Amino acid sequence: MTPLLSTIKVRLWALLVLLNVLLALLGAWSLYNLERANVSLEDLYAAKLLNIESLGRMLEINSSARVPVLLGAIERDEAKIRQIVERVMPLRAEVVDLWERYRSMPKSAQEQALMGELENTNRVFIEQMDKAVAVFQANDFDRALAILSGPLDSAFLAQRAVFRRLLQLQSAGAQAAYHASLESKRTAIDATLLTVLASMLICLGAGVWLLRSLTGPLAAAGQLAEDISAGHLDQQPAVGATGELGVLLKALGKMQDTLRSAIRRISQASTQLDGAVTTLGGLSEHGARQLDAQSVELQQAATAVNQMSTSAEQIARHAQDTASATQSLQAAADQGHERTLASVAAIARICSDLDDMQGVMEGLSSQVGGIHKVLDVIHAVAEQTNLLALNAAIEAARAGDSGRGFAVVADEVRALALRTQSSTVEIERMIDGVSSEARRALLSARTANAQAKESRHTCESAQLALEVIGDSVARINQRNQQVASAADEQAQVSREIDRNLASIRGLANDSASTAGNIVQANQRLAHLQGDLRELVSQFRT
Repeated sequence: MTPLLSTIKVRLWALLVLLNVLLALLGAWSLYNLERANVSLEDLYAAKLLNIESLGRMLEINSSARVPVLLGAIERDEAKIRQIVERVMPLRAEVVDLWERYRSMPKSAQEQALMGELENTNRVFIEQMDKAVAVFQANDFDRALAILSGPLDSAFLAQRAVFRRLLQLQSAGAQAAYHASLESKRTAIDATLLTVLASMLICLGAGVWLLRSLTGPLAAAGQLAEDISAGHLDQQPAVGATGELGVLLKALGKMQDTLRSAIRRISQASTQLDGAVTTLGGLSEHGARQLDAQSVELQQAATAVNQMSTSAEQIARHAQDTASATQSLQAAADQGHERTLASVAAIARICSDLDDMQGVMEGLSSQVGGIHKVLDVIHAVAEQTNLLALNAAIEAARAGDSGRGFAVVADEVRALALRTQSSTVEIERMIDGVSSEARRALLSARTANAQAKESRHTCESAQLALEVIGDSVARINQRNQQVASAADEQAQVSREIDRNLASIRGLANDSASTAGNIVQANQRLAHLQGDLRELVSQFRT
């Protein structure tokens, strides 16, 4: 085998490239044949079928254009002349378009010769048709019939003969193109079959070559793997392959050497493991006994710490209750202090009001004295008026009839003076009563003012006492809170110690369980050591 194809990767790539080349050749040949068939079909369609369609349509239009004009000339109906002309003229325009399209299509030499004849006959037919239509529009029906049955009919027959020859030529060309397409199809099928057969033979040969290059080394590798699995590590592999399979055989040989060395080291380690298992068993049992004793001591310590935690929690609860009570007492003291302050302020306002009322009463007493003086003056004036009125009455009596009117006035004045005297006496009596009540009110105001000042001093003393009580309660509350906080911290520390002891106890239990598992594992290890010794004895190194 050449070095170029020594690896499986290169062989597979070579086979893949070969397959792709064959597929590319097959695809290119198929595309070439398809292109040939497509060209034949396009030629058949463009050069034959479209020409046949155009020629057939032109012949059909020329034939149908003669009929209405001929019928109109025979019927001689002037009312239908315009309708017939309107039907014929579009047909004439369509014939011109079809003729131009037919001229633009590719043609053979025979078609070019016949197209000249067709062009002449078509020109004559159109000229005669135009002449017949013009005569027909002029109502010269006899001449129109003569043109239709004479020159126009001859031109149409000549045109139809040329049309038939062209159609026969187009049909022959279409048949030739069809037979050429069939021949191309048969050639393409034969070439494709040959290409596929050659590709299959090439692929089969390449596959057989690839299988032969792979099965031999793989069989050698399989035999070596069976020897290794059977414990025959003393067999040497026969390395004769190259590439990946050669690397595989060499790797299996190295693996065999490695296993042989590992089995020897395992055999030596098994002997050492036997003594270590015995020592580990004694140490495991001793450790298990110590862990059991440690677990008992941890259980006792956890019980003591739990009791201490319970006591600390009770102390914390009592301290918290005491702190709550002192807080309530401090709140009551603060409330009493606030109310005492309010009472002192109210009493101060009362004292101020009593001082104002005392001043008002003293002013009222002095005003009552002034009223007495005014009443004395009024009383004196009334007595003097009474005397004057009496003297006036005496003088009027002396005057006789001339002084009678003056006597009446004097009597009225004296009556008013008497009424004034009696009113002043009543006012004096009322003023005396008011003065007596004012003096008593003044005395009561002075007494109330003194009592209010005494109450104010008492409230101020109570305020000072409540402030002292509040400060004492605050200090007590602070100390209770400190005690409660310390007790709570002690309880938390106790609980933390309890949790730690519980964790340690759990770890001790886990360690004891682990020690038991180690003892069991040591026993299983002893069994495994025996199994390992037996297993190593099965290999031949």
